[in-house]
Amino acid sequence: MQNLGLVAMGLIWLGAGYMLVRWRGTNDMSMSMHAASAREAYWLFGVVLTLSGGLLYWFMLGWFVPHLSLGLGFVVVLTAAIGGALVAAWVPDTAGWMRRVHRWCAYGMAVLLMPLAALIVADPEVAIGARVLGAVCVTYMLVSLALVTQFGKMKRHYLPLQVAYVVAFEVTVLAATYL
Repeated sequence: MQNLGLVAMGLIWLGAGYMLVRWRGTNDMSMSMHAASAREAYWLFGVVLTLSGGLLYWFMLGWFVPHLSLGLGFVVVLTAAIGGALVAAWVPDTAGWMRRVHRWCAYGMAVLLMPLAALIVADPEVAIGARVLGAVCVTYMLVSLALVTQFGKMKRHYLPLQVAYVVAFEVTVLAATYL
């Protein structure tokens, strides 16, 4: 059960990596915009996020949360974040109401990753090395979110900032799991 999180993250890394190479856009496009660029990319993105999100949720509820005694608050925020990711995966970032729903869920999920990572870092059950690494990741998440939302010029680097943001959360989880 402990390795299920690594499997889920590996699946999303492989799926997103393939999508970004196969349907190459520009760095100012989000992963979702890449997924919306072709029907095959949309399906790949949706299936991979559904499978990896399900595996990650199973890992979190089955091993991570009980092992670290993270509690109900963590589970509620995690459920909202993964739910937002699933909606964002299947409602494409295209014009009209779908763009509004997609962005509300995608940005909501992204913002919720920060308190999740912060709760992991603050947990005394987590090894000190993992807490330090997690604190660095949370700091990156805060800085990258500020760069994208407050400085218009940074939007031309949206994709690498977005990918690194998600990876920072995943590194926090993996460090708490394996260190």
